[in-house]
Amino acid sequence: MPRSSLPVLVFALLAVIGACKASSVQALTSTKHPAAERAPSRILVLMFPGVGDEGETYVDHGFVQLLQAVREVDVVTVDAHRQYFAGRTLLARVEKDVLVPARRRGYTRIWIVGISMGGVGALLTARHFENDIDGLILFAPYLGHAGV
Repeated sequence: MPRSSLPVLVFALLAVIGACKASSVQALTSTKHPAAERAPSRILVLMFPGVGDEGETYVDHGFVQLLQAVREVDVVTVDAHRQYFAGRTLLARVEKDVLVPARRRGYTRIWIVGISMGGVGALLTARHFENDIDGLILFAPYLGHAGV
C-alpha cells in the first residue's frame, strides 16, 4: 500500500468505528423515583446528569430527596452520557424511553433538570419537544468552549 494512502485508510477506519459506536447506543437507562404519596403524581421531573456522572448522582447528592420533600413529584433520572450526544440519538431516545411512556402514564406537566452537559440535553429536549416540556432548571449548562 502506498504510504500516502495510510492517512485516508486510518480516517476511514475511524469513521466506521465511530459510526458503529454511535449506532450501538441503546435505550436510555433510567430510574424512577415515585412521589411519597400513594396517589401517583401528575408532575414528572426528568433529570439529566453532567459529564462523567450517572442519573443516580442526583440521588447520591440528595437532589431527588430534597425536591420531593418540598413538592409532590415523580422523578426520573437518566444516564444520558456522551454517546447519546455524539451519536445524535439523545432526542429519539428521550422521546421513546421517557416522554412517550410519561404521556401514557398521564403526566400533565414535565420539567427537566440538567447540570453541565445535562443542561444542554435539557435545552435540546425542550426545544425539540416544546409542547411536552413545561419548564427547565439548569445548573451551569455547558454551551460550548469559551469561543462559543
